[in-house]
Amino acid sequence: MNLQEQRRYALAFLRWYKRHERRAYRLVQEWLSGIKENLLAMLERIGLTGTIFNINDLVQIGSVRELLTRIYQHTLPEAAKREFERLRELIPQRTGRTITADVGFFSRVWQNTTTRLLSQADTASRITQIAETTRNQIRRVLVQANAENVDNREAARRISTVLGGKGVRTRSRLIARTETTRVASLGHEAGAMSTSLQLNKVWIATADTRTREHHRQMIGKKPVPKDSYFVVGGVKMKFPGDPAGGAKECCNCRCCVTYIPV
Repeated sequence: MNLQEQRRYALAFLRWYKRHERRAYRLVQEWLSGIKENLLAMLERIGLTGTIFNINDLVQIGSVRELLTRIYQHTLPEAAKREFERLRELIPQRTGRTITADVGFFSRVWQNTTTRLLSQADTASRITQIAETTRNQIRRVLVQANAENVDNREAARRISTVLGGKGVRTRSRLIARTETTRVASLGHEAGAMSTSLQLNKVWIATADTRTREHHRQMIGKKPVPKDSYFVVGGVKMKFPGDPAGGAKECCNCRCCVTYIPV
C-alpha cells in the first residue's frame, strides 16, 4: 500500500468514522445528561452533604457498561463488515483468489467478538476508569461547594456547569472518539481475520494538525504481519486505540488499521 493509497484509505475511513463517532457522542451526552438530572434531583432531596456520600450510586459501573455496549455492538460489526468487504474486492485483484463467503455468514461471529470484548479485563478497566473519572469530577465540585458553605441553588449551578455546556461536550467527545477508534480497529481486525488469509497490517494516520507526532511518524512505515505489533512512540501496540498505548497514545486518536494480502 503506497502513500497515495494510504491517503485515499484515510479519507474514506474518516467519512465512515465520523458517522460512528457522532453516534457515540450522542450516546455519551445522553448518559452524562442523565447523571446530571439524577444528581440535581438528589441534591434537592437530601442536600449537599448527603449527595457527596452517594456519588457512587449516581455513577454506577452498570450504566457505563451499558453505554459501551451500545457503542461496541453497533460499531464493531460495521467495521468488520467494512474491512471484510474491502478485502473481498481486493484479493482477486492481488492474488487471483476469491472469498466465497458473504457478510451474512460472519455477522454472528462478529457479534460474538463484541460480546467477548465486553467481558475482557481491558474493557472492565475502561469502564471503571470512565466511572471513577466522572465521579471524581462531580465530587470535586460538590466538596468545594460544601467547603464554601454555598446553598443548594449555587451547588446546582456548579453541577450544571460541569455536566453541561463546553465541559460535557469535551468529555463526551473524548470518550466517544477514544472508544470508537478502539472498537473500529478491533472490527477491522475481526473482518480481516474472517478471510483466513495471510495478511499484513498498516497503521494509517490521520495526517492533519491534530495528529500526534508519534502517529504522524507512522506514515510510510512498512506493513507488519497481522499478529505483530506496531512500535508507536516506543510503545508496542496492536492497533490504534490499543490500551497498551496508554492515554497518551489513545485518547482522541483518529488513526486506523487496515490489512493487505501478503
